[in-house]
Order: sequence, then structure tokens, then C-alpha cells
Amino acid sequence: VVGVLTSVQHDKNFFPDGKVTQSVTLQLDDQRRSLCCELSGRLVDEFKKSVDSSAGGLPVVVLQFMKITISQGFCVNFSRF
Repeated sequence: VVGVLTSVQHDKNFFPDGKVTQSVTLQLDDQRRSLCCELSGRLVDEFKKSVDSSAGGLPVVVLQFMKITISQGFCVNFSRF
């Protein structure tokens, strides 16, 4: 998945087993469509570091070696392979 980062929302998710984990919901846009993606766990820290080190403007995000774990309408939850 490749797109321009147009929106970011930081959340905390609560799971049925009682575990609290961080997540970040981001919106990626390209010339044809928009995709809402959710990253959780260690991916949140990696995402924050990458965005903080960007040079400014709208960063282009590439999600590589990911698998879809949950798909809900236009929002997709990714995890590592």
C-alpha cells in the first residue's frame, strides 16, 4: 500500500482479554481512492519515528510486508507477516 498521509489519529484499544494496546489510525490517499489503516503494537512506535523524521509537507507512506488482520468497511487493520 502506497499513499500520501492525510490524517492521523492516536488511540488506545481495549481487547476482550483485558490487554490495552496503542494504535494509530491513518488515512492514505492516492489519485484514485482513500484508505483508512490501523497500526497497532510495535508498528505504532515505528510509524511515529518515521513521521517525526520526515522533512515536512505530506509524507508518502509505504506499508510493505504487512497482512490484513481485520477489515471493517473502509478501515483495514494491518500486522506484520
